[in-house]
This record gives sequence, C-alpha cells and structure tokens, in this order.
Amino acid sequence: GAMGFVIPTLWMKARVRGRQRAIVKLLPEIIDLLALCIGAGLDFLGSLNKVVLIKGFKKEPLIEELSLVMQEIKLGKRRFEALKAMARRVNLPELSSFVRTLVLADRMGTPIAEVLAIHSEDVRFERFMRAERMALKAPIKILFPLIFFIMPCVALIVGAPILLQFLHQNPFAK
Repeated sequence: GAMGFVIPTLWMKARVRGRQRAIVKLLPEIIDLLALCIGAGLDFLGSLNKVVLIKGFKKEPLIEELSLVMQEIKLGKRRFEALKAMARRVNLPELSSFVRTLVLADRMGTPIAEVLAIHSEDVRFERFMRAERMALKAPIKILFPLIFFIMPCVALIVGAPILLQFLHQNPFAK
C-alpha cells in the first residue's frame, strides 16, 4: 500500500521537474523572440501569438503556458493577471522574474522590447552561473565512488603483485 502511495508521487515530482527544466531551458529564446516581434512593431498579444504559432515549439511546456495566457486574455482577463496566474501555475523563480519584469515595464511605460532584451541576457547569465555551480559540485559528488570503488581496485592491482612476491619469497622463513 505504501508503494502505491509513494511511487505515483515520485513519478509526478519527476515529471514536474522535467517540465520546469524544459521551461527554464526555452525561456531566453522565447524572450528574445518576443523582443524581436515587439521591436518589429507588433503589440505584446500579437507577438505572443506569433511565438506560440511557431511550429518548432508546438510541444514545449512554455509554449503551452503562453497559449493558456493568450486564451485567458482573449476571455477577458487583464494581461498582468493572466501572466501572474501563469507564474503561480509554473512556480519557477525565472518565470516569476519574467512576469514581474513585464508587469513593471507595462506599469512604468518603458519600452518592452528593450526590457525583454535585457531580461533575456540576465536569464542566460543566471543559467550560466547555475551550470558553473553544478560543475563546482561535481568533484565532491565523485569523491564517494572514487574512494570506495576505484581506489580499492587500484590498490588491488598495485598491491597484489607485491603481496604475491612477498609471500613467494617469504623472508621470515630463515
């Protein structure tokens, strides 16, 4: 009974983590595309529509979330409310930061294309720093297998001939 309760929970958590990883991976490219479309003269909803309709992104989780935002806006929800609902659904700091940036740019009246370009660079830099942190943790994670699996094998390969020669010559027999 406990396995039937734990396994689906673990499976669902793994699916959520995979979905969040896919969203974080695609976020800078989507922000760049939005900035490009807005810079070309489209409004936010038009550029969001163009990005959602790109065929290469059809199955991506971020595109699914953005299409939900578009549907909510078309049904009468205000833009910042739909974006905040998306940030709550996904529950990622990177996406929440993106939504806060859009809402703040809209509220302050700053050009959204410039804000999106700057935010895209920030997200890429943050991803680079996260990868660097993970790379610095790798030697610590490899230490356990090194000590308990590789070192005994090396000691056996180096020490076995010495031990055999020592037992064969037996210097204490005289």
